[in-house]
Amino acid sequence: MKKLSFLCVIAAGMLTIQSCGDNNNEKGVGSATDTTNNMSKDETMPDTMTHTPNATVTSSLTDDENKFVMNAASGGIMEVQLGKLAQEKSSNTKVKDFASKMVTDHSKANDELKALAQSKGITLTETLKDEHQKHITDLNEKTGADFDKAYMKLMVDDHKDDIDNFQKCSKDSKDADVKAFATKTIPVLQKHLAEAKTVRDAVK
Repeated sequence: MKKLSFLCVIAAGMLTIQSCGDNNNEKGVGSATDTTNNMSKDETMPDTMTHTPNATVTSSLTDDENKFVMNAASGGIMEVQLGKLAQEKSSNTKVKDFASKMVTDHSKANDELKALAQSKGITLTETLKDEHQKHITDLNEKTGADFDKAYMKLMVDDHKDDIDNFQKCSKDSKDADVKAFATKTIPVLQKHLAEAKTVRDAVK
């Protein structure tokens, strides 16, 4: 009889230990779940975006259209900055007048392009492409007649490239708004090129 009672006590003790173990396991799972659910926003993965030197792109435009918009934006900003630089550094009236026109016309075009880009899901910044920034850096180191010659040569070369790029976009773009912007800007660029050649020849 004593032996039977002793066995009952042992069995009861084992059941108690098993019950405690099960409870601890349940608490462990709950703790892990709570930790996951209570992660701070800073610990979650950030949304991924496509970054470029001068834009954040989430648009539905083609790659070529995106490149056109971003290149045109960077080039337009360069034109404005160089125009302001020429107004400060040049003592030649023709150069200064041309530079003033660049600031006015390209500032207007830049605003139109920025609005177009935003409507297509492209957020432009003031960051320039490396090649455009280099032009500004190089010209900033020049003075006097050397500056005038280098600035006007760049204006001729740059507007030739711009016209080629805008004509290509006007022909190939599938987006009606991008095509329209390129098409209507071409005559302005052609006028700039003609004026740049005239001033360049005058400062040779």
